[in-house]
Amino acid sequence: RASMDEWLVKINLQLGRGSEFRNSAAILEKKAEAGQEEVLSFEDFQECYMSELREGKFWGVHHDLQQALGCPVQGAGEGPSFRAV
Repeated sequence: RASMDEWLVKINLQLGRGSEFRNSAAILEKKAEAGQEEVLSFEDFQECYMSELREGKFWGVHHDLQQALGCPVQGAGEGPSFRAV
């Protein structure tokens, strides 16, 4: 749990913020209800980010990769920006 909290603080600056926090909390709650250990597996972690991508939050995934890993997404920001009309 400590490493999960560390990840969430690194990307959101505090616990309790962001969809990553809400998604990971929901996963842990389901595990607790099923009597499973409340840990976030790699697959769970991956699902948190797949959820972000399905919601169109590509910028959020890019931000988190930069914040948590210092790993920018190659080519990000090179294309035209999205503009709502």
